[in-house]
Amino acid sequence: MSPHTCYLCPRSIQFSNTNGSMNQTFNGLLFNPNGSNLNPALTGDGGNNLAGPFALGGPLSLQPNNQSHQFSLAGNYAFSSATRSTFKLAVTRGMQDQSYSSMGLANGTEPRASLGAVVDTLLGQVGITSRLTDKMTVLGNLRVENKSDKTPIAVYTTTSGATNGRSSHSKIAGKMEATYQFPMGYRATGGIDVDMRDFGTLLGTQDVSGQASAIRQKTIEWGYRGEVRKSMSETLNGAVSLGHSQRNGTNWINVNTKTTQGDSTFVGAYNLFPLFFADLTRDKVKGSIDWAAMDRLSLQFFADASREHYLMPSRRGARDGATRQLGMDASLALNSDWNMTGWLTRGDQILDINGTSGAYSEGMRTLSHAMGLGLKGKPAPKWEVGADFRMSYETNRYAQGYTTTTTATPADLPAVAYRQLSLNLSAKYAIDKKSDVRLTFLHQRYESNEWYWSNAGVPFFYSDGTTVSQQAGQNINMMTVNYTYNF
Repeated sequence: MSPHTCYLCPRSIQFSNTNGSMNQTFNGLLFNPNGSNLNPALTGDGGNNLAGPFALGGPLSLQPNNQSHQFSLAGNYAFSSATRSTFKLAVTRGMQDQSYSSMGLANGTEPRASLGAVVDTLLGQVGITSRLTDKMTVLGNLRVENKSDKTPIAVYTTTSGATNGRSSHSKIAGKMEATYQFPMGYRATGGIDVDMRDFGTLLGTQDVSGQASAIRQKTIEWGYRGEVRKSMSETLNGAVSLGHSQRNGTNWINVNTKTTQGDSTFVGAYNLFPLFFADLTRDKVKGSIDWAAMDRLSLQFFADASREHYLMPSRRGARDGATRQLGMDASLALNSDWNMTGWLTRGDQILDINGTSGAYSEGMRTLSHAMGLGLKGKPAPKWEVGADFRMSYETNRYAQGYTTTTTATPADLPAVAYRQLSLNLSAKYAIDKKSDVRLTFLHQRYESNEWYWSNAGVPFFYSDGTTVSQQAGQNINMMTVNYTYNF
């Protein structure tokens, strides 16, 4: 066998949208959130209507034409029978240069004919695994990604001199892990993880209106984890793992002044800070059991819990979160050609958030239940068939309160529930050793009592002249046919 293997893979993706924009038309009246009439063709109506006339508003942009081209090299190399490595190098260029006029958006004030967006991404990844002794194995992985946004900068808002922004950033993620086999069936694993991100700097004229009060240029997160696994018998195994991670970053950058400021600048205020920039402390615990109940039946049970604490410079934003999950999986071999699987999970997620200057607080809780059943088999030598059924139910609750002394009574928001059923049927026929045909049928049913886009069933009216509504129940049916030929 060759000690090394390499793969070269070019890839191109082209997206075309025949509709560049959507024009606004209004037939009759719309409604305000309180249910009162709103005529979109008129200006104010006693304070109920938003400024108009919306019937003469500009077109709304749709997703423009874009393309992406990638060239990648991947492979593995065996230094010895005990030490092996993997590697990957990928270069990707994404472009979006559809003209504004072809999208119906030109009005004579654009700084150039199109955005002319060009984003180059360089990805490198390397991993190594080595069996140092009969009882000890170590591994390490390193992944580096650099995204360079080369889109030209131009002033799009002449009144403020604001420009478009760039999304250049870089990420470095790595881990080291060691596993040791102890006597009496014990096996211990310890690992260290690191995630470093550089989001770049703000341009002096970049428009950040309506976004966060401050951002960070760099963040770093360290994680430490350990697991002990025990083979209690030939058919029963168990494991317990613990993990701790902590994230912090550089000083905050005020998005208005583009200057670096310390946390003390925002203390006592209600500024907005994105969640992925905030200091974070997270602890995790997980337990699992694998049981081969019979020769043909295997069962897996697991339970995990985590707790997070976010530290924001201001009074506003996320504070504490917690997640708990229980689940089981089962696999039953009916015979040598047919196999059944099943799984069941229950999740519970909580997040506490402080609001704006009104000093309100909100406790968000999501309860989810999901199950699945699957059947796969070979009714004939050249045939493979399968059926997969899944069902999920999720409830979101919002409990509101106040963080300051007040006589007001907070009103909790209504709960929102989602239910989804999915059935996937497939059949595969092997024409010969190199080619096959696969037929797939998917049916999904979705139900929700979501109120986010309406008030008592009346759609909200937005400042860009649009309304959004959603059917309580939706059905999707899809059929696909695939032909595969192996060279």
